[in-house]
Amino acid sequence: IDYHSIAKETEKWIGKLSEEAETLVVNLTSGTPAMTTLSVLIGKGKPNVRFMQVTPKNEPLNVDIPLDFSLEYTKSAARHIASKATSAPKLDAAFSAITCVSDNMQAVVSRAKRLAASEVPALILGETGTGKEEMAKAIHKASFRASKPLKTVNCGALAPTLVESILFGHKKGAFTGANQDYPGLFAQADGGTLFLDEIGELSPDIQVKLLRALQQGEITPLGDTETKTVDVRVVAATHKNLQQMVADGTFREDLFYRLAVGIITLPSLKQRIADLPLIVQQLTQQINNAGVKQPGYISKKISEEGINFISKQPW
Repeated sequence: IDYHSIAKETEKWIGKLSEEAETLVVNLTSGTPAMTTLSVLIGKGKPNVRFMQVTPKNEPLNVDIPLDFSLEYTKSAARHIASKATSAPKLDAAFSAITCVSDNMQAVVSRAKRLAASEVPALILGETGTGKEEMAKAIHKASFRASKPLKTVNCGALAPTLVESILFGHKKGAFTGANQDYPGLFAQADGGTLFLDEIGELSPDIQVKLLRALQQGEITPLGDTETKTVDVRVVAATHKNLQQMVADGTFREDLFYRLAVGIITLPSLKQRIADLPLIVQQLTQQINNAGVKQPGYISKKISEEGINFISKQPW
């Protein structure tokens, strides 16, 4: 009757077996009411899970559960989050570094605030330089995990031979140069958030391990025989077209849909011209703050004509 323990084991086995089989059938007759409840709640989240029960005469019956629990939960959670998000000072402070004068960016930040208050994975899409890392930081600061670690890694900058070790850790002696145990970023971010920038650069074998970490909250460090349980919210980002990569077979479809529970698409500058004057002022202030430390520096200011010129460029 320990819901926490039952949920952990049920997610572990239903997640594992539904991946291995074309169809997984769960018998709801056996076990306690708590076991049955969690089997239904978790099983309904898998597209290939079916349910059955057995009559007193030991006859198997298929069970049709008409409710889409995941959809109902999402709707309920979204209503609850939306009612609190706009009035929470913490949210405003968390997103204060993001310029959002334009309607496009205001809509994006509003969506990000709602998403921040949930525990689902997030996928940030946008061209290079649109501020994906800043958005990930804001989501973390506005989440219930704000007091826990935020770890960031650019997947495209990792050497292919070191990706698994950096993400999931390794034991001493696991490979040449592994002179001591290394916990890995998932373990370092336990309880907090892990931001995976340029996730489209990960190889297929690492994608499999990442999917396991997302689905079951388990990682296995290189050279270790035991799995470790971690509680990490993953926020991923990429400038690539992941849906096209799924179609091309270079990115796992199941991983894409696991990450794409909450999608935020950041507009380019040409889609947020109204933000340019404030962005120019902010950049100018940053330049002046850095330059004031230099002898003889004269603070710069962009004229109204200059800002108008900048705003008319085909960004």
